Amino acid sequence: MQLLLRGVKHAPDVHFNLISVKILDDGGYDNHFGSGKWKLTKGNLVVARGEKNSKLYWTKALVSKDNVNAMDMEASLWHRRLSHISEKGLNCLAKKDFLQGLKSAELEKCSHCMAGKQTRVSFKKHPPSRKLELL
Repeated sequence: MQLLLRGVKHAPDVHFNLISVKILDDGGYDNHFGSGKWKLTKGNLVVARGEKNSKLYWTKALVSKDNVNAMDMEASLWHRRLSHISEKGLNCLAKKDFLQGLKSAELEKCSHCMAGKQTRVSFKKHPPSRKLELL
């Protein structure tokens, strides 16, 4: 079972991870505490379990390396992450608040987009030389 935590803050000096019960509750998860044990459920599915140790409840979890990198909120990074989306498309997503930390986007020229732009040479313009000639 994989649980994706959104809006997680990175604290490099803290040597253990903290999970906000409020955030889990807002996400539709149920927390059950009692007899020194903790259980996190969503509907009938048990998502995580833990035990009380001192003042905290501890759980064993594997951290996915793909999701722990601190996110840079620059428009150019979002442009690259979203397969070189246009500035207009990026602004549309930012207005709908789909891009965390980005309110509007002004993109600089992207060398990859410029190199990948497909163009073709225009056809030579010449009048037909005879009747019913294909143009």
